[in-house]
Parts: sequence; C-alpha cells; structure tokens
Amino acid sequence: MAAAAAIAAVILGLLALRAWQAQQVLKMKAGPLGTARPGGMVNVMGRVAPQDEVLTSPRAGKECVYYRTVVEVTTHGDEDHPSRTYVQSAEEDRVDFVIEDATGRVKVLVDGAHFVLEKDLVVGEKVGAAPRDHEVLGLQWKDHDTRSIRTEKETFIEIGDLVRVMGRAHGSAPRTDTDNPTMYLSKAGSPVFVVTDKPKGEVMEGYSSRFLGYAITAALMLGVAALCLGISQMPTPEEDPVPVDRTLKPLQRVKRPSAD
Repeated sequence: MAAAAAIAAVILGLLALRAWQAQQVLKMKAGPLGTARPGGMVNVMGRVAPQDEVLTSPRAGKECVYYRTVVEVTTHGDEDHPSRTYVQSAEEDRVDFVIEDATGRVKVLVDGAHFVLEKDLVVGEKVGAAPRDHEVLGLQWKDHDTRSIRTEKETFIEIGDLVRVMGRAHGSAPRTDTDNPTMYLSKAGSPVFVVTDKPKGEVMEGYSSRFLGYAITAALMLGVAALCLGISQMPTPEEDPVPVDRTLKPLQRVKRPSAD
C-alpha cells in the first residue's frame, strides 16, 4: 500500500511540474515570429496556413488542420436512476501546419500536441439517442431511448485562424524570403506543447487549477504512504520486547473465620 501511494505521488508530482512549466511558458510575452530563436521554449502567435495537407471538418465542412467531433448523450433520470452525460463517440484528426505573420513562417509538427480550443460548432440537440441492440431468448430488436438528448460538438482550427503555440523551437531563425519554414515547433525535448485559440488568461487559469489539483493530491498520497509505512514498522504482539511471565499463579486469599 505504501509503495503504491508513493508511486502515485511521484506521478502526480510530475504532472504538477508540467502544469507549472506550462504556466511559466504562458507568462512569456508572445512577440513576432521573427524574434523566436531555436533551442529553447517559445510562446508564439500567428495565422494558420496549410503545409502539405488540409482536412475537412465532418460537421461544419470547413477546411482545417485539426478537428475533434464528440457526440454526447444526456439521459433524464428518475428517483432510481439519476441523470448522467456520457460520450457516445469521438473522432479526431490533425495534420502539420504553418503559422505566419509579417516577420516569418514557423512550421508546427502536431504529433504529441495538446489542443485547448473553443467550441466552434454545436449541432442542435436531438431527442433520443442512437438505437440500442437488445437480445432476449434469442430475439433481437432495436429501440430508442426517447428520454435522452443527443448533442454533437465540433472543435476545429480553420485556415486563417489566429492561434498561440507553446513548445520547443528547432531549426534556424524564421525567414520571410522563403516559402519553406526554417524553424519548426515540436514535442521533442519539450515538457509542454500546446496549441490554443483561447485568450492567454483562460489557458493560464486552466493550468493553474491543474497544478493545484495535482500538487494537493500528490501531498495527500505522500501522507498516505508515510502513514502506511509507519503502521508497517509497528511491532506485532509476538515481537513485544517486554516478556510476560505466564507461570505466575493468581493470588490465593486466606479465608477468615466467621464471627459465628
């Protein structure tokens, strides 16, 4: 138990460290792309441009470089079954892209990137979830849960969107005299790799909450590990250092003669 709690504390501590590192990168001022230098962590902003391939978002039908489509179902419960929301299906795809401004172009290698994006599209709610398969005594049929609400949500990065990217820069300084970016951002060697279209304050708040949550939970796990270790070190009754003489007989009281 102590070992499991200690391992959990270490993992949570590493997650807290990454959240703290993300905060430090977010605090950096996002200057023009031409000021970014390779070899270190950067916080840059630019407009999205295609590199080699372009995606099409399934619901909105927009040309994009990233999309995530989620179908959520909310069931309306009763006294015995409380309401709940669950993800029925999710689809995601991404391709490498370029961000650019008047000072240069930088390529973003999206493998391993964490996307923190606004919801671009929410499809109207539909009553009733997808049909469910049932089988009883060899008979099969489908039914619809008319008490549930099905919602489709889609997030995407459209061509021309303004995004902020935090990660490690590689290559050489950005240039404006070539279509091929000389600098690229990637997950390699980077504790944080985030692509977002949200305001800086909102992203900072999210990582601050993560840091506090991970740090507090890690401290609690350390406390549990220390408690379990302390209990395991307590001597058992068989190892009592004070021997007990079990040969002693109970005291025999002398009966006094009665007054009669």
